[in-house]
Amino acid sequence: MQGPSQELAIGDRAPDFVLPGPDNKFYQFYERTRGRPQILFFYPGKNSDAWSQVANLARCFNEFERLGVDVFGVNMDTVKNNKKLKLPFFVWSDINKKITEHYLRAAGITLEQKKAINIFLLDANQRVLDIKTGLERSLPASILKFYGELSPHQEPMLMSVNAPVLLMPNLLDPPMCKELITLWKEGEHEESKVTSVVGDKEVTRKHTKVKKRRDFRIMDPGLQKVLQQTIGRRIAPELEKVFHFGGFRFDRFVVVCYDSERGDYFRVHRDNLSPSTADRAFALTLNLNVEEYTGGELVFPEYGPHKYQPKSGGGIVFSCSLLHEALPVTQGRRFALLTFFRTLNNQQK
Repeated sequence: MQGPSQELAIGDRAPDFVLPGPDNKFYQFYERTRGRPQILFFYPGKNSDAWSQVANLARCFNEFERLGVDVFGVNMDTVKNNKKLKLPFFVWSDINKKITEHYLRAAGITLEQKKAINIFLLDANQRVLDIKTGLERSLPASILKFYGELSPHQEPMLMSVNAPVLLMPNLLDPPMCKELITLWKEGEHEESKVTSVVGDKEVTRKHTKVKKRRDFRIMDPGLQKVLQQTIGRRIAPELEKVFHFGGFRFDRFVVVCYDSERGDYFRVHRDNLSPSTADRAFALTLNLNVEEYTGGELVFPEYGPHKYQPKSGGGIVFSCSLLHEALPVTQGRRFALLTFFRTLNNQQK
C-alpha cells in the first residue's frame, strides 16, 4: 500500500501563512477565513500567462459568492502592483516566493505547471478537496461545477445536546480503503476480544454478549508506517486545534468487519477502563465502505440518541472515556479501520 506521493494532497490541511496584502499590512491566511469553503490560487503575476485565468476567476466572483465560496490569491508581484489590480478578492504579495514555492513543491506541481495558475480547492476547514492547474480548459466553470456538486447546503439546526466528537473526511483515499478491506478478506481474521477487569485481574477474552465481530490486526511494519504517516498528518493538526491534544502515539491498527448475517455489534462500552488501556486518550473509527451496508452507526448515549456515520475514507475521533456503541449492521458487511491515540508518558502496552 502506498500513501500520498505529495506532502500536500486531498485530505491534508492547507498550511497557514502570513504575507503582505495590497495595503502593505501583513495578514494571516487562517485569520482571513470565515467558515466557508475557499479557493486559494497561486500565480506569478499580472505580466504572466496566468493572468487571463485570474481575470476569468474575477469575472465569476459573484457566482462564487452565491455558492458561499471565498476566493484568495497569492502572487509573486509587488504590493504596489497588487494594489493597482483592483481585483474583487484578496491577494497577497509573495515577492520572496517562499510561500508559493512551499505550496507548489508540497503539492508536486511540475516546473511547467508553475508557469500557470495553480488552484487549491479547500473546504470550510482549509482541508484540500482538489488541486487544479491553469493548464486545464474551462477552469472557472469546472470549479463552479465542483463546488455546486458538493453536499447540499444544510439548514442550521438548533442543538441542545451533542457528543463532543470530531468528524473528519478524506483521511484515506478510496484505493487505500479497498486495499484494507482486501487485507481482511484474504488475511487471518479472528473473533474479536474485550479487555476488562474481572475480580482483581485484567482479562482479555471473547465476550459475545458485549462484542461480536471479526478482526484483522495489521502487523506489517511497512503498512503501519504508511497508515501512521497518512492519518497522522491529517488528524494531528485537528486534534491540536479542537482538543489541544498533541504528542500522541498510535496504538495498533485493526481492520474490523461487522456482518449482518452474523448479527455483529459492539454494545455500550468505554475504551480505557483497564490498566493496559488507561493511557488511551482518543479513539478513531475510520469507515471503509459506507455505501455497501445499512446500520452500523455509532451512538454516544450520554449525549442523546444521535447516530454518527462518517463517509467512506472519513473517520470519527472521540475521547476513550465516552460511552459509545456500534449499532448492528442490518444489511451487508461493514468494514472499518480502528486505532487509538495514546499519551506519550507510558510505554506501549
